[in-house]
Amino acid sequence: MTRWGAARTVVEEPDAQKAIDKATASDDYSRFDDAWEAAKWLLARKGATLGRTQIKDGVEYRLYKVAGDDVAKTPDIAVVYTVTEDEVMVVAVKVSQPEPAQE
Repeated sequence: MTRWGAARTVVEEPDAQKAIDKATASDDYSRFDDAWEAAKWLLARKGATLGRTQIKDGVEYRLYKVAGDDVAKTPDIAVVYTVTEDEVMVVAVKVSQPEPAQE
């Protein structure tokens, strides 16, 4: 059984917050809020182990992409963030339409 451990606080930097606000207001992403809350839940609990890492100027950045679903009307969400013991700092967010389902 997976141990989730303690949840970190998720904080959005101003540029990330602008992208989040834009996606929230967009008619293109009607279920963005649901998808973003789910992404934050996961980042708060497993952010230190998700995605890919890159170190720049001594800071470890992580990139994680949450796949959207065109049927559920949730967008793809790519998140760049840093992780400390207590916090996930969201540096950037990119929201896009999900790839159509393959038949």
